[in-house]
Amino acid sequence: MSVTITGSPVTVAVSGTTASVTVAQTGDRGPTGNAGPANTLTIGTVATGTAAATITGSAPNQTLNLTIPQGPAGATGAAGQNLELQATETHIQWRVVGGSTWTNLATLASITGPTGATGATGATLELQTTATHVQWRPVGGSSWTNLVALSAITGPQGATGAAGPANTLTIGTVTTGAAGSSASATVTGSAPNQTLNLTIPRGDEGTDGADVEFQASGTHIQWRYVGGATWTNLVALTAITGPAGAAGAAGATGPAGSAGAAATVAIGTVTTGAAGSSASVTNTGSSAAAVLDITIPRGNTGSGGISLGLALALS
Repeated sequence: MSVTITGSPVTVAVSGTTASVTVAQTGDRGPTGNAGPANTLTIGTVATGTAAATITGSAPNQTLNLTIPQGPAGATGAAGQNLELQATETHIQWRVVGGSTWTNLATLASITGPTGATGATGATLELQTTATHVQWRPVGGSSWTNLVALSAITGPQGATGAAGPANTLTIGTVTTGAAGSSASATVTGSAPNQTLNLTIPRGDEGTDGADVEFQASGTHIQWRYVGGATWTNLVALTAITGPAGAAGAAGATGPAGSAGAAATVAIGTVTTGAAGSSASVTNTGSSAAAVLDITIPRGNTGSGGISLGLALALS
């Protein structure tokens, strides 16, 4: 059987089971077809052995599996140099220790991951300082954790400053407070001119001291409490007797004079001193007419007032 198709520009002839096509004239090229999908080739297994490579899967997603023969051990290489790293605003850089040139190793952008999700609100912290550290803990927590040593954040001691002006402190008011109240002191004004104000409590009123009496022995003025048994030396008579005057020139014998007045000793002021202080006597008169000012320490409480008695024995 044969079929013959004729005509311009194509002739097709079929004879039995064989067909032949004769193209008498070529038409215009058809449009370019759409691009096929890009093929993705990923590394699968990598094993050590006889060298081999296989690709599994179908395009556009295929896997390359490798078998790589292990070579003989190489000679020991020379010791490598120590490196140091630094970070700039844009890169991680390296150089040989002691070298002068830094070389970019990786951009910070290439090793910076995406921003993570916002975390949960953290606990509120509180801080304290010990003798050696600044410490922190969550508010209400039981344990403190060292944050930084004080030595790490303490700068060197500064230079000694110039001496400031000398401060002048003057006494301002001095006030007597009530008995039993507390003493106080305040400083007013600003350096270098300040004022010290004092409040001093009044002392408690003392009890009446016992009355005393005096006598003169052959050598001393003595005293004792009225009704007491023992006399105590107060002052030696020699201490209150002036030196002898120089002998005068002999005068003409005069008429017999009247009897002269005897030497006298009179008591001047009698002052009560503080309990425990020393007694004292001062002659404010003359050797012929002594006036004794006496200070007597306060004694124990007496049972009642007795008039002052004075017994003098002058030799």
